[in-house]
Amino acid sequence: MPKIILSLRAFCLVFLVFYPALSCAELHGTLTMTTNNAFRWFSKTHNSVAVQANLDYQHKSGWYLGSSVSNIDFDTQDHPNSAQVEIIPYLGWSFKLSDQWRLDTQWSSYLYSGKLFGHQADYNEFYLFL
Repeated sequence: MPKIILSLRAFCLVFLVFYPALSCAELHGTLTMTTNNAFRWFSKTHNSVAVQANLDYQHKSGWYLGSSVSNIDFDTQDHPNSAQVEIIPYLGWSFKLSDQWRLDTQWSSYLYSGKLFGHQADYNEFYLFL
């Protein structure tokens, strides 16, 4: 069974287990299918279909956390055991400055189910939005 299917099943299982405890919270989720997972001007799915899931929680104080899961395919023929799943957990804080302005900070970690082009590819990013 493909790793993406197993990852999506695990994601749904965790959601169903914790849903009753979080049902009164600001919990949001999406399940998306797209024709291409393009990010920063290149395709993460070799111009093929991507299935993406996202689950996040936002507290009224402005703190939020969540995770995204997507299949990937960098068409690495030289490395047949390359990663097929990308998981992006994130944590942030959003502050409303005025009706039209918001300050948002975020940490995201990009985690892969294996190596990319023969190298470990997990990394972190930090954002500051205005």
